[in-house]
Amino acid sequence: MIIYDLLDAHWAGLNRAVITAFDNERCRLIGLVIAQIPDAGNDEYEERVWGRCCIWNLFVRPDFRRRGIAAKLLQLAEKWGKEQGVEMAELGWREEDTPKEILRWHIRKGYSEVEFGPHSAILEKRIGGKGGEL
Repeated sequence: MIIYDLLDAHWAGLNRAVITAFDNERCRLIGLVIAQIPDAGNDEYEERVWGRCCIWNLFVRPDFRRRGIAAKLLQLAEKWGKEQGVEMAELGWREEDTPKEILRWHIRKGYSEVEFGPHSAILEKRIGGKGGEL
């Protein structure tokens, strides 16, 4: 059985959630995602991401892939962002870290490219407010 858990914290100008997928039978972590909402005025982040749900480090162990775990983690991160009152989620993709099939996977999950370079992209998705999916 896979158990999903959320650690919600606020520190250093960030509202952050770490969402994990845990294989209860084998007692091991099999996936995680981090979602955070930079506060306005947080100097570590560009102004355009203030108040957005920034999603990063979505990872599932290779032996647990293609079971819907990444989709569930992403959905939980988006749901958390919406519960925080956020309208937009944002994530980045870099070819040096991640195959192009993952970029296409995010697009199938409703993300649109808003910035694209030869080997990277920034994607966004409306998760709340008018027209939100969740």
